[in-house]
Amino acid sequence: EKRIFTTTHTPNCLFQDVDERAVPLLGYLPQDLIETPVLVQLHPSDRPLMLAIHKKILQSGGQPFDYSPIRFRARNGEYITLDTS
Repeated sequence: EKRIFTTTHTPNCLFQDVDERAVPLLGYLPQDLIETPVLVQLHPSDRPLMLAIHKKILQSGGQPFDYSPIRFRARNGEYITLDTS
């Protein structure tokens, strides 16, 4: 069963909004993540991928598209795999 939630971030890759539906999965309250860097929460091996995705988004004028799964660090320190778009 997939759980769907949304987040938004600034052009500087800081969380701007975090959907309440993320709380049970990630363990963070929205206010724990807002204004913090997205890249800090990603698995170190996935950070270059996220930077490439971010660059592509900026070049495409923010048009949505699907990406490879990204590993995100939950509050308990374990990484969960997120499908992103």
